[in-house]
Amino acid sequence: MKTINVPFRSSKLLNHSYMTTVVSTVLTAIAPLVATLVDGLFASHMLGTEAFNAVNVVMPLVNAVCVLTMICNMGGSVLAASQLAKGDGARANRIFTLSLVSSVAVALAATLAIFLFLSDLSALFSTNEENARYIHGYLGVLLVYFLLVPFTTTLNNFVSVEGSPRLTTKAVILANAVNILLDIVFIYLLEWGIEGAALATVFSAVVNIVVFIPHFMKRRSHYRIVRFESDTTSLLAENLKHGFGFNVFSIATNVFMILCNELIAGKLGQEALTLFGVCLQIQSLTFAFTMGLCIAGISLIGYLRGEGDREGVLLILSKSLNNVIVFYAGLAVLMTLFPQLFLSVFGIEGEAASAARMPFFCYSVYYFCFCFISVYVTLSFQLSGRVAAKILFVFGICLFSYVCMSLLALLSPQWLWYGLVLGSVPVLALSLTYGYSLYRRNPLLSKFTVSNTFPECVEISMSPKANSTDIDEVVSAINVFADTCEMSEPIRQDILQTFHALVRNISGNNGNEGRVFDFFMRENADTFELIVKDNGTPFDPSATLPPATLSRILTYRFIFGMNVTSVKWRNASP
Repeated sequence: MKTINVPFRSSKLLNHSYMTTVVSTVLTAIAPLVATLVDGLFASHMLGTEAFNAVNVVMPLVNAVCVLTMICNMGGSVLAASQLAKGDGARANRIFTLSLVSSVAVALAATLAIFLFLSDLSALFSTNEENARYIHGYLGVLLVYFLLVPFTTTLNNFVSVEGSPRLTTKAVILANAVNILLDIVFIYLLEWGIEGAALATVFSAVVNIVVFIPHFMKRRSHYRIVRFESDTTSLLAENLKHGFGFNVFSIATNVFMILCNELIAGKLGQEALTLFGVCLQIQSLTFAFTMGLCIAGISLIGYLRGEGDREGVLLILSKSLNNVIVFYAGLAVLMTLFPQLFLSVFGIEGEAASAARMPFFCYSVYYFCFCFISVYVTLSFQLSGRVAAKILFVFGICLFSYVCMSLLALLSPQWLWYGLVLGSVPVLALSLTYGYSLYRRNPLLSKFTVSNTFPECVEISMSPKANSTDIDEVVSAINVFADTCEMSEPIRQDILQTFHALVRNISGNNGNEGRVFDFFMRENADTFELIVKDNGTPFDPSATLPPATLSRILTYRFIFGMNVTSVKWRNASP
């Protein structure tokens, strides 16, 4: 790919799209996790330690049901958005329908299984009779929540990547506010106990779904429920493959939590299990940031790589890795230096609080390594097709840490916590070493990624500002590009007229003050393509374009919070 040097290329529009997508995907991922976090918080303060532990041991089951539904719809949301970008709305609707139906089917099966074995599960996860009663009451009411989860996760994921992430943000924030309010009403005022906490979670899911109803009833969404066709099997396989790739770290985390709950309770007792429960609650709240970085990163990188935007891909890769380092390193410092800050939130005092610093330090190191690996292997190994390597590293850090904890516990129960550090740091180093070895053996894009597939083309990319001088510079760049590619004069003039029309449309649509847009021009084997992206409200560009003097193909889509208008001309010799 040959790039013509131009005077300016800003990252404002891509940063805006990235942050908007990250916020919505983080909130989508955090929605089911906040339910157990809030319930644990109120259970600890209002019902006691046994109720708090009941919420913690049920949390892996709640997460498991949510993850199973997201395996069915998370990959589908990215695939459907890709089909919308290509203009294939029919295929996007089939993916949406299949994702929703398969999510509901999985949730029904999981709910039925938990209902049939509710008493056995309560006895299995409990440490005493009081704890078992809390588990049975909490989990019994959550069966209704499990039936709502496929609708919340499907709508949140699909609407976010469709181009309406702010609606998802609104739905999740409102649902969580309702959860908190009803926890106070049901537990404190009505004294419904832990069943009241679970019921508040059910109502929060209902609110989440209701927020999306006008979006679909008023036909603001591209998605519709349609009949299945002959490609159902292949679409399902593709959905599940991508969905499993996105959720493999959640699956591994749930396995790790279940194993460690049993190990810690057996070796160190109830107080240590309470400390571990606080760590899990911290993870429950903050791991959504990892999910958001992964989903937003891989969605945008896949889109930008298809466009051939090498600079944009590198920007998203570096921002994602920098964000995960800053966020989780900061969290590790807080957990190590100020453990009482987290314990006080859950009302935990006494001997458990005095012994918290060392477990918190060890868990924060493990958690930092796990989150970094999750983002790194998703944006590098999964994008390049090395899904097996991703699964190996994600499961490897959990299982190796558990093995180290078990072995050290044989020497001394208190040494158990150091297994978190001993098991996680080497796996992080191994994943980075593997990625670097791939970089050394191949002509790769960068040390951050093992992806190097970009279309061959000649291109220019610029970010005009809101004044006419910069627009004049873009016109000059188009002329340089036309001379470089030996473009015919009729195509040059039609490209210039089209560009001016699009700029006028963007300015009128969003105003000069808030306008941010990027301009791309490239030559492929047989076409010239003009791409203009902006951050305004959705609009129809075809209504403002001048009459065509040449044959041209216009494509418009609203994706990742951006208007993307593409116009193509067939390349012909002058």
